[in-house]
Amino acid sequence: MNYKLSLVLLCPFLMSACTKAPSTQSTTSIKTQTLQVHRVPSQPKIIVLEVAPETKPCEGVAPQTCLLVRELILNPAGEKIYIEKQPSYFYDSIDGFIHDPQSTQIIKVKRSEILHPAADQSQFQYTLDSIIETTAKP
Repeated sequence: MNYKLSLVLLCPFLMSACTKAPSTQSTTSIKTQTLQVHRVPSQPKIIVLEVAPETKPCEGVAPQTCLLVRELILNPAGEKIYIEKQPSYFYDSIDGFIHDPQSTQIIKVKRSEILHPAADQSQFQYTLDSIIETTAKP
């Protein structure tokens, strides 16, 4: 055990003695690599979604039920400008949001980037900020 530990402690000294580059350049390189791996996540982006009362069966990683949503912008006059003409499947969940099958809801959502998502995970996390409007289903 002590033999292995002494080799682990001795290796960095031997490696630095064999390199031609100054040790400060090596340290800078290590710091740069560390910063790239642990970069600070960006601020959450606020988006507005219209959530339809209907849901649809869909399949992401496994069969599930998807919300039908359209992203939109509310201009200063309060008019809705739809970014998407047709609703699309929303495969993720929205933390704090409870879907109402009896109404169309316009919600404000915080979309945060997940830095190192799993292979089957979304790159975003969604959190309800507020409910802007609720319209009963006709």
